[in-house]
Amino acid sequence: MGTAAKRPVLFVHGGGEGAHEADQELVASLRNALGAGYEVRSPKMPNEDSPEYGTWKDRISEELADIDGEAIPTGHSLGASILLKYLSEEKPEGPVAGAFFVATPYWGAEDWEVDEYALREDFASKLPEGLPMFFYHGRDDEVVPFGHLALYKERLPWATFRGFDDLGHQFDGDLSRVARDIEESSHRAAARSRESDLPTGLGRPARRALAGAGYRRLEQLAGLDESRVGGLHGVGPKALGQLRRALAARSLSFADEKHRPTEEGV
Repeated sequence: MGTAAKRPVLFVHGGGEGAHEADQELVASLRNALGAGYEVRSPKMPNEDSPEYGTWKDRISEELADIDGEAIPTGHSLGASILLKYLSEEKPEGPVAGAFFVATPYWGAEDWEVDEYALREDFASKLPEGLPMFFYHGRDDEVVPFGHLALYKERLPWATFRGFDDLGHQFDGDLSRVARDIEESSHRAAARSRESDLPTGLGRPARRALAGAGYRRLEQLAGLDESRVGGLHGVGPKALGQLRRALAARSLSFADEKHRPTEEGV
């Protein structure tokens, strides 16, 4: 029996001399909190003491292209802001399950005017559609003012924002809250993937209830008594009715070959 693939997390560290090494405590915290089901990658970005957006962008592209499956990009400080700029201006090679930004500076705020790092005016509309985004900031951050979090909230009202006391810019080396959000976001992404594999022709309730079921499984469910279906399979009468009507009308098509009946199948 094969080993389940680990979910890949790409951690982009902050800027400044020794930043990669300084952020390894955060990386260790993520690895410990996420456990064996995740692989946390933490490449050293080029010229960390004099970072340029272009070279960091290229390195992020290379790292994401090397990931098999849904990537989970996560960044701290300058790395978080460059990651956000990248996601708003470039097209990642593969799917992204969610993006997580810790102690992120808002370039363009007072005393933070650096054109090279600044987001474009329309950046919010250029982000991947439906991408779950989480921002974290310490109220006592001694490097990036806590007010920068509010600036992001104005531009990205649909994202999730979390403020913390007594963690400072380095979050006391503890990203356990970030890890919980990563896990929850990954589980939701997996559920969406299972639902997308269902035969088309079903309504939303049926798709949710039957996510992950194969073709024969669908027919088995359709043939069961409603009372047994509800008790044994968690499928309500509405979903069952939709399934039966779709099968009867032969309106089902298949989004994935694994659901298509073989010649020997029904």
